[in-house]
Amino acid sequence: MKKFLIFLVLIGLNKSYSQNDYATINIYRPKMMLGSAITHTINLNGKKVCKMDNGGHLEYKMFTQANVYITIDGKEDIERKDGVKISVEKGKIYNIKIYPKFGKMGIEQIGNPIEKEDLKSKYYISLNDIGFDGNATNNEMPKTEWTKENLIKHWNENGISEIEGIYEVVGGKIKYELAVIKNNGTYSLIYLSGANGSSWNTGDIKATLKKTASFGMFMSNWYLLNKLQSKDVLITFKDSTFSVVSGESNDNDTYVKTYPTYESKVKKKE
Repeated sequence: MKKFLIFLVLIGLNKSYSQNDYATINIYRPKMMLGSAITHTINLNGKKVCKMDNGGHLEYKMFTQANVYITIDGKEDIERKDGVKISVEKGKIYNIKIYPKFGKMGIEQIGNPIEKEDLKSKYYISLNDIGFDGNATNNEMPKTEWTKENLIKHWNENGISEIEGIYEVVGGKIKYELAVIKNNGTYSLIYLSGANGSSWNTGDIKATLKKTASFGMFMSNWYLLNKLQSKDVLITFKDSTFSVVSGESNDNDTYVKTYPTYESKVKKKE
């Protein structure tokens, strides 16, 4: 019985780990009297990402990058020698502390997180390497009640048009699974899974498609991982795939249809 319980615990730990498709970097500035009135700038990989006040905490989720170089204030330059460089692994957490040091701010990697008592909750910031996540933005997302299961049931009962179905990204940094559904003559992309650890939920609308002069080619209102909307996205369907080409982001991917398969007996409709 004891071995069985241990086995269940190990399964639970493995499941929890697999759901984190990102690494987390916590950057802390514990409360101190020295220099408390000064706001400092956090640079990641040579780019300014935020400002940090006394008692601040930046939680930064890395979905797509493998390395990060962290510096404080000064020149936004990845060649600087006064920062901390980390090679990150998905599912792991890294803790960084910044602190006053001889008239400037020092930075070091630490083992344990800073206690909440040494921070100010109002200065908590949540970001990721594509943009703000759901804790930091107030974007109103269109939502539906669609799930993979009720979509398949719907198509089995009502038939399916040529480009409708379930698609998976091929080789993408985030393993999106999306559905194409037609409603009142308009196509939408529905998020099903893949953006683990983000604020995306099954049934959220990933994009709404606008017809062009060519069948299978659509302009779209596409929602990025950070749930900001990009209107400069072209989606093109061909055979059992569609491609996404964006002028504003790195969402340039190919998706392949996984349902219905060529053996499925779902009736076709216009």
